[in-house]
Amino acid sequence: ISSLDIDYKKLKLLESVLPFSVISHSPKEFKANVFVDEKDISHPILRLSGSEQDLTDWNNLPPMFKSEVFVRPKMGAKTYARLKMNNNRVIDEPMIIANSTLNKKSVAILFYGLYRMKLLAQGENEFYRKNKNDIFTLFFDNIFTWLSVSNNSEKLIIESDKKIYSSGEKIEIRAKLLSESFRPLTGASIEVNIKSGEQQRQLILSEIGQGLYRSSIYANVEGEYFISAKATYKGNIQGLASNRFEIGESEIEFLHTSLNHKLLRKISSLTNGKFYFADNSKQLAQDIEISNFKEIAIQKNKKSNLWDNEYFLIFALLMFSGEWYLRKRAGLL
Repeated sequence: ISSLDIDYKKLKLLESVLPFSVISHSPKEFKANVFVDEKDISHPILRLSGSEQDLTDWNNLPPMFKSEVFVRPKMGAKTYARLKMNNNRVIDEPMIIANSTLNKKSVAILFYGLYRMKLLAQGENEFYRKNKNDIFTLFFDNIFTWLSVSNNSEKLIIESDKKIYSSGEKIEIRAKLLSESFRPLTGASIEVNIKSGEQQRQLILSEIGQGLYRSSIYANVEGEYFISAKATYKGNIQGLASNRFEIGESEIEFLHTSLNHKLLRKISSLTNGKFYFADNSKQLAQDIEISNFKEIAIQKNKKSNLWDNEYFLIFALLMFSGEWYLRKRAGLL
């Protein structure tokens, strides 16, 4: 955060972690406004309510203080707010810079008097009147959240409701989209491409709220399918993701795996029986006790040749072997 008392010569010691390089500086102070462009308002550090009103609220902030320091954003860093003079002329001079490369993140605020965001804006700011909150608090909450999240974390997750389907079965494609501060992101567009061999199909997922999106298709051709998804938000690519699923041979017994109680009731009715759920199994025992069941003797006859019995064969071999042994000892052989 900039200040009138900053010694920019000493600040060079931290230049490796700063998102900018100093071109020139002077201790002179002046008032200037913050200008945020429409294409930059979607960045998570500037997000207030997530509506179009965010841009108006940022550009209607009271004037801030700034010293005559001129900087150049480093490679990979981006300017998200610029300097607007009192005559409403916008100068290409950074006011807010953010950098996110590899595993490093940094934010530079090149103006000061931030208390004016909290105090002077309360009476005239539309966002404050509606939400009873101030941009100052949300701005720094966004910064701390964004800085604490790793760049390696996935912002877009795409998946199917199952990994293996039968031919003709309904396939539901679901996605979860998060902002760079890892909060659910709504109002985005997620394009999905499903490919298997030479077959290819595109669809747009429908938003269902809280950063969740979904759509469904039917596929009849067996094989392995690959899903690729791209999420865009206000013209910016928010995330890329991929996944896969398979369609195998249709197996009738797996098409309906839930309890078909209507069919079971019909079967029990046609056979003069009764249908029970697990939670009324005690009633089953009571019905058995009071029912006039008659004992029925079931007799089954089975004929088999003695010489086909393997145990008889083993017994006979043992007897013949024993006789031969006894005759051998008695010298009768």
